Amino acid sequence: MAEGPRVRYGSPVVAEEPQQPERFGDFEVVGRLGAGGMATLYVARRADAEQPTPVAIKVVHQHLSSDWEAMRWFIDEALISIRIRHPNVVRVDELGEQGGLYYLVMEYVHGASLAQMLAALGRQGKRLDPWLSAWVVARIAEGLHAAHELRGDEGELLGVIHRDISPQNVLVSHEGEVKLVDFGIAKARGRAERTREGELRGKIRYLAPEQVAGAAQDRRVDLFALGVVLWE
Repeated sequence: MAEGPRVRYGSPVVAEEPQQPERFGDFEVVGRLGAGGMATLYVARRADAEQPTPVAIKVVHQHLSSDWEAMRWFIDEALISIRIRHPNVVRVDELGEQGGLYYLVMEYVHGASLAQMLAALGRQGKRLDPWLSAWVVARIAEGLHAAHELRGDEGELLGVIHRDISPQNVLVSHEGEVKLVDFGIAKARGRAERTREGELRGKIRYLAPEQVAGAAQDRRVDLFALGVVLWE
């Protein structure tokens, strides 16, 4: 278990994108895992540890660092994720800034996404056994419940909704662990709703009717999406 959530600000020089930075805070970058529209994901290790445990570091693309809305999404993801401590949710330990790059230090899951697993099986004309599908979805549901029941400093229910449940956001480790990831578009009480009218957040095939209609949403939209995942 890590020491606990931290927020770190510093000014060491790092390489410009798309070159791979050598270090973030106490962590040496080992390799690049991939990139999306908002961030690049690296695998790293603590520099001063004799037997360092690998971590994943999610780094916002530099051109988005001055985009106020994008940074609010990223910071909200960090503030929600850092609070959640559950074996079926990828742990986030640190939010930091270095050389103008904002990053999250997260638990590294050695495995693949559920989407990658399903695609690999599909290429062989196979599907997950029904009992295994039910087991995986039950683990996702346990992680979701931890997020839905997340409480603030005064014990108040935060009303967290993930809003992007899909096979792409479920990781399965080589040891059989199932972990929910990416609270980047999650909603929580007390945080401003920044979805503009007519704008949909999440993957369309997993959206509940109230999300498509732009109506009020609660944790049930996550359960709807989870049902679609189970069907797939």
